[in-house]
Amino acid sequence: MTEYAPPIPETCDYAISVGPQHPTHKEPIRFIFQVKGETIADVDLRIGFNHRGIEKAFEQRTWNQNLYLAARLCGICSAAHQFAYVQAAERCAKIYDDIPLRAQYIRVQVSTPS
Repeated sequence: MTEYAPPIPETCDYAISVGPQHPTHKEPIRFIFQVKGETIADVDLRIGFNHRGIEKAFEQRTWNQNLYLAARLCGICSAAHQFAYVQAAERCAKIYDDIPLRAQYIRVQVSTPS
């Protein structure tokens, strides 16, 4: 598979690629800086490296297995991904209005950073 690389415009001297794995990033992201002299003329962003193929993985698992998969999307904000998944599953099953208000508050508190 060939990695996407935009052509270098004639107005720029060269392109500098940073990522997708870089120690200063919380999530994998790729930057391609278009440089003219010592000035950055443009930047091309490619995000979503962490979520590649996740949708297909969700399709092949059960509801309970997907809950654990949602926790592994991101090591920093795993509770928020589980919260979003559970809300979506409840809405699909049309049981969201039956969830006790106390449970909804607890979910929000768990997914909010302290």
